[in-house]
Amino acid sequence: MPELCFVVQLVLTVELNQEGKFMKLINQALITGIVLTTVGLAGTAQAATFTFMAGREDGFSTADGYEPATPSNLLRELPGFVQGRALINFDEPGYDRVLAHTFTGLPTGIIAGELKFRARVSQGGSCNDRIRLGFADDSNPVGFFNFLGASNGDCDRSGIGPGQELLPNNSWGEGLNAISDYTFTIPLQAALIARMNEKGYIDVWGEDDTEFDYFQLSVTATEPVPEPLTMLGAAAALGYGAILKRKYSKKIES
Repeated sequence: MPELCFVVQLVLTVELNQEGKFMKLINQALITGIVLTTVGLAGTAQAATFTFMAGREDGFSTADGYEPATPSNLLRELPGFVQGRALINFDEPGYDRVLAHTFTGLPTGIIAGELKFRARVSQGGSCNDRIRLGFADDSNPVGFFNFLGASNGDCDRSGIGPGQELLPNNSWGEGLNAISDYTFTIPLQAALIARMNEKGYIDVWGEDDTEFDYFQLSVTATEPVPEPLTMLGAAAALGYGAILKRKYSKKIES
């Protein structure tokens, strides 16, 4: 709606500047419209959902080749996690390798979100495989991590804490109640969302004997929308313009 008020301002200036005694009223009309519009723009916010897809949800099909993962340069060089390790693409089998991807161009004002992905066991020794979300340019780059499955007692999972398993009742690939192909959904935590709003991106990487079909990031964000006062402001400016134009036309005719 600010564009409409700009048009009103332009028309009034061109048509009425010839009569100096109308200048005070012209300014009053323009200020009224602009002030009311500004108040309207500071109103409520409307939520919208944005979905970002990496890879393709095609059941690990390689008919058209592997679908590329696109990690940022910072993620590629992330010490202790990705740096120096072989990287794979979506649908590509992994053995001691990592799939890494950076989601960029995120909206501002994110209030909720989730990461959905499908994974399947690629090689033996997968019971300690995990997924991480974070920010490669941060001093604390890992904002979230979970093992894909529960421990079967055969893997080195030192330091694991409660709730750090996406499948707490199933081992991943081998062992008790083993699952080897699953679609996961991870709700994004508030602390992670706050950092996403600050940075405008998020890194996701999975390792290391597991292949991934796709990553799907969905976020809900709020954007300000004009209040009814915005329309009132524009109407007021237009109304003043119409009145002044009639007065000016009558003066010319006389």
